[in-house]
Amino acid sequence: MKKLILLAALAVSALITNAQSEGPELGVRFGGGFGANLNAIDGVLALGDVNRIHADLAFGNRIIALDGLYEWQFDIGENFIVYPGVGGGFYHWSGYDAGPFVRVPSYTSIAVVGVIGIEYVIEAVPISVGLDFRPSIGLTNSVGYGSGWGLMARYRF
Repeated sequence: MKKLILLAALAVSALITNAQSEGPELGVRFGGGFGANLNAIDGVLALGDVNRIHADLAFGNRIIALDGLYEWQFDIGENFIVYPGVGGGFYHWSGYDAGPFVRVPSYTSIAVVGVIGIEYVIEAVPISVGLDFRPSIGLTNSVGYGSGWGLMARYRF
């Protein structure tokens, strides 16, 4: 068991070291998923020249969401990158009173999330700006399909 923990720690350490050498990014994303207006803390860790991990922690009206995506990035022109990806999402909606006799319950959903986006890297300052589209398919609680556009800006370390 100790060997397994040591091996996992070494693997995570290698990923973090590689990601930091490529330069992590941290910023904000404004947009939605499942039809909700969300504002997110947006982060990217590069895993080499082509692959990266993209994570968002989002907050909205009675919702908190966490998306984790694995993306492939492709240069399409000077400082422009297109990135498709796939991952998962965790969403929690808080219940509320919709009237004197109506209570909308709280619920949680797990979803499969896709993404297609484009971003522009501003080399004069270490900032990336972009636009993406995220379709989601809820796997629990009969949430169904949702999608949303997002506008983001991230600082490159």
